Amino acid sequence: MKLKLLLFLSLICNLLSYAQTNTQLIGRITSEFSVPSNVEIINIGNKSSTLTNEKGEFVIQAKANDSLYIHHKEFFLKKVKLTADQFKQAFTLFILVKKPQQLDEVIVFKKPNLKLSKDTKYEQRKSDELALIKRESTLKTGVYDGTITNGADLMRIGSMIVGLFIKRKEKPKAKAPEIPFVDLAKKKVPNHFYLKTLKLNPNEIDPFLNYCQFDPKTKTITSETNPLTLMEFLTQKNVEFQQLNKNTPL
Repeated sequence: MKLKLLLFLSLICNLLSYAQTNTQLIGRITSEFSVPSNVEIINIGNKSSTLTNEKGEFVIQAKANDSLYIHHKEFFLKKVKLTADQFKQAFTLFILVKKPQQLDEVIVFKKPNLKLSKDTKYEQRKSDELALIKRESTLKTGVYDGTITNGADLMRIGSMIVGLFIKRKEKPKAKAPEIPFVDLAKKKVPNHFYLKTLKLNPNEIDPFLNYCQFDPKTKTITSETNPLTLMEFLTQKNVEFQQLNKNTPL
């Protein structure tokens, strides 16, 4: 009876110890141009592994100071040592770098240089010239047959004049005003994302956003409606911003 009680207590202690040292890490894998799926996440500490879904999301048993290996054949292998702060976030973002593609063989075919005209004005002008040549080559008898000389040219000129008046009356379409990137980033992204996820001080947020707006990608990001795209961009630029601060002498 005592032996059974000791075994039961030992089992309870092991379970409690496991529960205190192991928890779930929720993460997402992304890259500069796409969200890869079926990325293998390996925790060498507890010998567990998992795969990401089509959105790049995954859940794995882990704890602080565990090392994760992130593997995909199209990306460079990434090793990450987990910190306690990463378990306090809603999800942890990991960015992979794509391997350069190697071409085994390149075949170049020489194609004939064909020029097809799609200019309707050019085609109309050629058609009018052909009609004029035909009229001039027609035998002239001196008898009026009811036709108007160069009638096709007069009609075409008249239509061109009418077209000019129509274009003048058209009002230019007003373009929707573009929202500055800094204002958009503050509006769509909550403040705790800068403080907790990006680990920025309150006085670093404005310099960081001003640094980001010089990236040409901001022109396309300002037209996006999905805030997650903006958050991924800010996460990538934060790596550059932190590295720049390290390399800048005080």
